[in-house]
Amino acid sequence: MILAPLFAIAVGAFAVVLTSRGIDMVLDSSFALFGQRDKAKMRAEEIAALVSAELPALLAELSQLERIIAQTHAQRLITFDMSFRDYQLACARAQSTETTRALDGINALWGKRLQTQTMDDVKAILQGEHTGILQW
Repeated sequence: MILAPLFAIAVGAFAVVLTSRGIDMVLDSSFALFGQRDKAKMRAEEIAALVSAELPALLAELSQLERIIAQTHAQRLITFDMSFRDYQLACARAQSTETTRALDGINALWGKRLQTQTMDDVKAILQGEHTGILQW
């Protein structure tokens, strides 16, 4: 009969140890979560401070950028219009030099030039050692 109280004491001690370990794990987890929450709150405050400090400058740059884009777009539309009008007139008059100049104006918007400016350029391309059907 002595075994029953000893067994009860051993089971009770084991239960106390398990309970205290469980409480330690819950407390550790709780403190870790609170620490992460505090770090996230500090990070959010830093981001809010950064946004409030930099947002006015970004908005000013945005309006300036929108103005520059609108000006560039208007300039390109004018250049396109003039170049295509010049191209139409040159084609109607059958002026190859003026046609080339008009097409070159369109290409200039992208900083490029026509590779074929004259009939000699076309002849050089067609007489090259290419394996195509076109020949001069």
